[in-house]
Amino acid sequence: MTDCREKRVSPQDLIVEMRAIVERAE
Repeated sequence: MTDCREKRVSPQDLIVEMRAIVERAE
């Protein structure tokens, strides 16, 4: 797996990550 912090995160990736975080929080 490549470091996402080094790479430019695309808006879609951000949405997917936010969704995962929200699902975890709930």
